[in-house]
Amino acid sequence: MTKRSAGGRTGVAKRPRQGLGRVFSVRQETWRLDQDPSVERPEVTVLASRRSAAEAADVARAAASVFARRGYHKETASWWGSAAGQIHRFRVAGPGGHATLLAAGLGLIAAAVLLSRRRGPGKARAEPKTGGRRRKSS
Repeated sequence: MTKRSAGGRTGVAKRPRQGLGRVFSVRQETWRLDQDPSVERPEVTVLASRRSAAEAADVARAAASVFARRGYHKETASWWGSAAGQIHRFRVAGPGGHATLLAAGLGLIAAAVLLSRRRGPGKARAEPKTGGRRRKSS
């Protein structure tokens, strides 16, 4: 189908085209210096979305650069800045785990279908034996 023929259809929602890989966002997580972010959830603000990985990293770096005390934390792969008793972490977030879980689930379903077809319709599971030992006939 060409663009010209697709444009005349009615009832089709038009969505703006996104470039591949524009699935990253930048989140600012803020908490007080006396708080533990693993115990108390920090305040989260989304600074940018629908960015490429490089663009999102540039936004995070630029956001951290406004603070006098700032740096890059390798363990969390995020930029940080600190001022007025608060710490701000700028994280680049990629596609969520939902897509990975969905792909894994679909893979398991496909494997189950293939195994059931391999068995065939006449090759059902053998029913468990209910009797005791079988005697030899003489």
